[in-house]
Amino acid sequence: AGSGGASAAFYLHQAYPCPLNVTVYEREAYIGGRSTTVGVYGDSGEQVELGASVFVHVNHNLVSAVERFNLSTAEYSGEDLDGLQAILGIWNGKTFVFMQNEDGYKWWNIIKMFWKYGMSTLRTQRLVKDTVNKFLKMYEAPVFPFMSVGKAALDAGLSASSKHSGQLLEENSIYAPFSSEVIQAATRVNYAQNLAQIHGLEAMVSLAADGVMSVNGGNWKIFDRMLRHDRNEILLNTHVTDVSLSDQPRQYQVKSISSIGNGQESSTSTKTSRTFNTIILAGPLQYSNITFEPTLASPPSSIPYVTLYVTLFTSPYRLSPSKFGLQHSEDAPTTILTTLPADGGHRHPFSA
Repeated sequence: AGSGGASAAFYLHQAYPCPLNVTVYEREAYIGGRSTTVGVYGDSGEQVELGASVFVHVNHNLVSAVERFNLSTAEYSGEDLDGLQAILGIWNGKTFVFMQNEDGYKWWNIIKMFWKYGMSTLRTQRLVKDTVNKFLKMYEAPVFPFMSVGKAALDAGLSASSKHSGQLLEENSIYAPFSSEVIQAATRVNYAQNLAQIHGLEAMVSLAADGVMSVNGGNWKIFDRMLRHDRNEILLNTHVTDVSLSDQPRQYQVKSISSIGNGQESSTSTKTSRTFNTIILAGPLQYSNITFEPTLASPPSSIPYVTLYVTLFTSPYRLSPSKFGLQHSEDAPTTILTTLPADGGHRHPFSA
């Protein structure tokens, strides 16, 4: 019942003219998948996102869903934080390679950026715009709908963006230190990945941050509304264990275990078996722990996902300027992104 399962159920109802009976299995006790919130100090009235915390205007599916379900949103801005001046800093483990006052004049920040990084800033802006415009073709005919993401990307003109990020940037005359400092800071905060580990499309998308927003109370509300819009059967705390295919008639038998509480199997767990005409696995197969009978003829390759840890920390004190090599009279940034030092010899304990 995360973004994949919820949107699959929602758009199936939109695509078919006849009523559908859709059952959604979710092993956790909540809807939203990695898009979930926790209450600060256990206060449900003060929610903080743990994952998938923001989206942007060019994400047509999420923006249209927000409008359709009449959800209220908050847009990110550089306003004061409880009286603190909003300052963005990029830290390389030794020093701040770039800082800007987000409350100040926009033109002054632009001048500072051009003064340090030259034409790479403008060339990056153009490349991001061109990449996003091509990416948006995947939402429209004749590219959409598509059976293969790879072919859709090719039809949308994104073949060049599939290159290694370093090659794509060099071909567009975008060089260090802008790439290694600013662009890499964006890829680290968005994907917890350095430039050397990702392709060009990811790098460009990480910079498409115009119109950053989130749903008040949590982005999980989008997927909750998607699932409840068509009265789907939603089985929380239910783990699918086996899927078997029978030819007479051609149906899928799904075995599952439902439990009370946190979704873990217990003495009160209930085992059930049901049949369906079609099934969708809306999550990584490698983490599903599902046994298929017969075994899959062409199972997808395992994907080396990044293990990302989220730490929530709050304090009544400001960050110490001296710990970052600043003067005591200077303000430490309120938002800190990270990159690697030029020698690449230092690893940070955090991405942002």
